[in-house]
Amino acid sequence: MSSNKTSNLKLHNWAGSDQVLRSEFNENFEKIDAFASELMAMGSVPVQLKYGMQVVKVEHTRMLENVSMKGRTLVNLLGRDGNCEDASRWAPYTGAVLSLDHVKKASGSNSIQFKIASDQASAGITKLCAVSAGKYYIAFADIANTDIQSGAVLKFGTEQTVGYTGTSFTTKWVKLAPSESGQQSLYVFGSGMPNQIANVDNVRLYEVSAEDYAIIDTMTPEEVATKWSYVDDIKSVYSPYIIKYGENLLPPFTEWNVIAGNGGTPKMDIDDPFSASLIADLSGQAIYVDIPATPNIAYTLSLPSLPANGFIGFNSFDANMQFVSAYGGYTSKLSKTIITEPNVRYLKVIFGNNTYGAGTYKFVKPVLSLGSTAKPFKSRNDDHLFFPNVNLASNVDGTVYDMLYQRDGKYWKQARFCTMELNGNLDWSYANFFTGFKEVKVPIPEAITNAATIVKHDGKPLKVKPDGIAPAGGDEFTLTTKSNQLFISISNADSGWGDSYNPSQEDIKAYFNGWRMYQEGTSAATGIYTSGRKWWARRNGTGFDSATAEMAPAAYGFINGPTAYKLQYQLAEPTVEELTAEGGLTFHEELNQVEVGNGMIVREHHNVVTIGGISYMLTGAGQKFRADRAFAVYKNGVNAGWSLKRRAAFDVNYGWGYAQTLSSNVDPSATYTVTYRALDQYALTCNVQSIQGEYAGNLKSVVDTLATNQADMAAQITELQGGTDKLESVLPLSAMSRQSIINGGFDIAQRGTSVVQNGNHGPENAYGYGLDRWVGQVYAGRGVIGTTSFTMSQQPFALGQTAVPGNPKYFGRLSVTSIGTKGTSRAFMRMAQFVESVFTFAGQKCTASFWAKASDNRSIAVSLFQYFGHGSPSSGVSCPGGKTINLTKSWQFFSVTFDVPSIAGKVLGENKNDNLGLYFIPYKQDNEVISIPSGEVGTYATGDFDFAQVQLCAGDVALPFQPRTFAEELTLCQRYFCKTFPYSTPPANNAGRGGALGVRLAATTEPIICWQYPVPMRISPSFVLYSPQGGTTGQWRNDYNSTSSANAMPFSGSEKSAGIGNSEFSLPAGYYEIHAVADAEL
Repeated sequence: MSSNKTSNLKLHNWAGSDQVLRSEFNENFEKIDAFASELMAMGSVPVQLKYGMQVVKVEHTRMLENVSMKGRTLVNLLGRDGNCEDASRWAPYTGAVLSLDHVKKASGSNSIQFKIASDQASAGITKLCAVSAGKYYIAFADIANTDIQSGAVLKFGTEQTVGYTGTSFTTKWVKLAPSESGQQSLYVFGSGMPNQIANVDNVRLYEVSAEDYAIIDTMTPEEVATKWSYVDDIKSVYSPYIIKYGENLLPPFTEWNVIAGNGGTPKMDIDDPFSASLIADLSGQAIYVDIPATPNIAYTLSLPSLPANGFIGFNSFDANMQFVSAYGGYTSKLSKTIITEPNVRYLKVIFGNNTYGAGTYKFVKPVLSLGSTAKPFKSRNDDHLFFPNVNLASNVDGTVYDMLYQRDGKYWKQARFCTMELNGNLDWSYANFFTGFKEVKVPIPEAITNAATIVKHDGKPLKVKPDGIAPAGGDEFTLTTKSNQLFISISNADSGWGDSYNPSQEDIKAYFNGWRMYQEGTSAATGIYTSGRKWWARRNGTGFDSATAEMAPAAYGFINGPTAYKLQYQLAEPTVEELTAEGGLTFHEELNQVEVGNGMIVREHHNVVTIGGISYMLTGAGQKFRADRAFAVYKNGVNAGWSLKRRAAFDVNYGWGYAQTLSSNVDPSATYTVTYRALDQYALTCNVQSIQGEYAGNLKSVVDTLATNQADMAAQITELQGGTDKLESVLPLSAMSRQSIINGGFDIAQRGTSVVQNGNHGPENAYGYGLDRWVGQVYAGRGVIGTTSFTMSQQPFALGQTAVPGNPKYFGRLSVTSIGTKGTSRAFMRMAQFVESVFTFAGQKCTASFWAKASDNRSIAVSLFQYFGHGSPSSGVSCPGGKTINLTKSWQFFSVTFDVPSIAGKVLGENKNDNLGLYFIPYKQDNEVISIPSGEVGTYATGDFDFAQVQLCAGDVALPFQPRTFAEELTLCQRYFCKTFPYSTPPANNAGRGGALGVRLAATTEPIICWQYPVPMRISPSFVLYSPQGGTTGQWRNDYNSTSSANAMPFSGSEKSAGIGNSEFSLPAGYYEIHAVADAEL
């Protein structure tokens, strides 16, 4: 018999004197065969991750591979009325008293509270809803009762729920399959005694498939609420993500907070990330952290030791941070195990002194793990997989959908749908007139099907009209596949166009930008234009404002609620595009807490807000959405290690999550971005239903996966290296960049998408900036008394066009509209960009590349000019290489290589405005401004000149255009020009309060505020101030729109910030606002 065994498989191992038995040989062979069988077992294990928190058990550490997910779209037939942020959108049922409740709500900022009136026995809200025979509908509402005796009821048509008496929000639903088309009443109500109340939120009405209509009765309330979550208007899956939390679910103590349960001023002293002391001055004080949690799961909290009189404990909360359980309170034991309830979504882990008093309580190396067994300490190590800005859609019944999938180590999207905003930038035209409404049309520039959904500015869907059938009224549409035209009918009441008035293209564009026309002297909301003077008013959340006369406004007008029409349509053929993903995910051994969700905002550019030595993110300008949780802060693209916090109390402006660090850690010259999960998911996305993937089931599969991944990585590195080699072959080592032009794709338009410049440097010389970083000029020359003008505009490319590669979104247009009479010399037209610093490419070759066309066949000059700054004794220099090119009405690609002279011996001016200017010149009369190319070039005439994908890089090779992200491009532009207005609002007086700087005066005094620019500017800028609403232009205005200042002024300006105040101290108490623009252009 063998006297020894091997260490792994425990095979018999014989020593010199051992007797060798046949049975031991056979036993060894059986063990080896069994081991081989395990190696060759199932190649991969499929895993399906559902929306929300869940626990995945894996036997060994494995990578998640072959990730895929389907798109989904929800269309709320109630538009945005069901978000319950405006009680006036609902009719009170039986005289109910309706009010907004900002404390008790299911989402957003408010719910609607309904109270039984003094002379009534019931109360609620109601609305009529259109339904069609043969279709299936489900109405949902989140309901919370307070004391209505019969409970709160959801009723749709003749069907209703049982009265709900619970005080926490729960989702209720009612089905309806109408046999006749028409209108059905939707109610949420209850019966009882006067002054009894209940609340309702997140009311939605969805058309569903017959299959979903049948299976909803077999689903749990949690499953129903997840699958048919509330959305405003139409939403698809946006920015989905997966997070695998570490084995230790507790973050470092830098992310914990302090609470004073019985008052006092407790403090937390952090020794290292996993060692902290509570410095208490009273009993009932603690340090705590909120952790996302999975329902119906065991959690164990443990520490290697506890301080004298130290205690540990849990509280749990639901999705709205409503308390669920304390699990028996504190314990002084070294571990505590709990099982979460079905509605738990967060755990608050608490270390405190319970009933003991002042002292120092030190807690070291805590662990929160899944399961009922305490685990040894490990620092938390999460994995994530983010798909930023990815939109995955489907048709109504989910049978046709976009698909995200993984292949060859990359992520791809098979797109079946396209979503677009129907705004005033499109090529609208008048189609037909009818009594009480009109029909307009716009081309859709790609192969389409007639499967489409449109929601209008209030979020409600339009009715589909069959092709060839006249519309019966407003709010209908037809998408024709033969001519690729979209027809939309608009009621006169909605547009303000009278029956006898045929709207111009500008009128139609203004309507789709959020403006309503009306007759002078009539109501902005109800007036109808027939003749005489025209007025327009902008739609806002409560009606109309910003009235303007005579000229149809070109600016984007929607604000505070209404949005542009939105079209989602099915493509005739699917397209495939590569996606950008961030991160990767590996399951650890045993239990894994995994979160699947959507609405992850990845690397959003933000201002850093500093208060009292602490710097914050997600507490100021730049934040697009209220935050549920912060995930990371990045400095110049690298994780900066900021502490990620959750507010003790909800902030109505910024949400729950934020990030902070010591202000000494912040580099003022760096660019900071933040990744966070948006709180108001309903305004951004619907829920992804599930994500499929797999992990290796055995050792052979692990090795195969690693080998495949290595091969994919090698292929990608080779591909990247090939591009790098090409780049290095044409770029000298001293090149500043492969792209020195900012906004070369014309994506950024802070001043507006169409900017008019008249003769503002004398009537004969129109000059000024239009699209960001691009300047235009039309100068009639010397000896002229005439008027010149031009418009610089952002023009959209037709979707799916192939004339200009790379699928660009916009091109820039210089429209020369008035030229006066040409003078005797110096007449000059240009569209140019001044690249900061005349050092750029000095002594090198550089190449400009771009696409261009014109409204007629025209010759233009392309030139590069060195300017040494105001006050410099050195004359400007036209760079050799400038030449004349011939434009046609079709897009053409051009490249021009320049020899940039050395700047040796030159002297710079004192104003820091030296630059290298790239000029597109439709006309030059002589060599007095630009000498290369020499002589007269072009035709002195009006016309349109279009440019796309403009690039200027070192070397003599035209490299492929390299676009930046919108956020990157905007940040670069804001170094030269920034504003307080929302991005889509051109600076103007009376343009709305959104983004305005504001300050509350407690008594009669001077309004004063510090404006910190989004990024440090090139120099201390010049300013223009604007009134947000009525009153005196350029002045502070109070929120009641009744009082203006008289002497608003900027002061103490620098490259980083400026004060805005008022030289008078006589403004009465109240809240005052003002808009500002800062300009540091060259």
